Amino acid sequence: AAYDKIAEQYEGKLKVAKINIDEEGALADEEQIEVIPTLVLYRGGQAIGSVVAPDSKAAIENFISETL
Repeated sequence: AAYDKIAEQYEGKLKVAKINIDEEGALADEEQIEVIPTLVLYRGGQAIGSVVAPDSKAAIENFISETL
């Protein structure tokens, strides 16, 4: 999957985690996540950007480079 490849590619630079919003409903509500998949980037514990349903690894890479 694209997320797994991103995790490998950015190892040591980014921590990649998957959250099951059915199991973590409070977190999804807190972060206002309504559509899955949603990718959120955090820096220093604060969300700095998000993208909903990126359709490819290239779209995820583009989001990361634009946001960081």
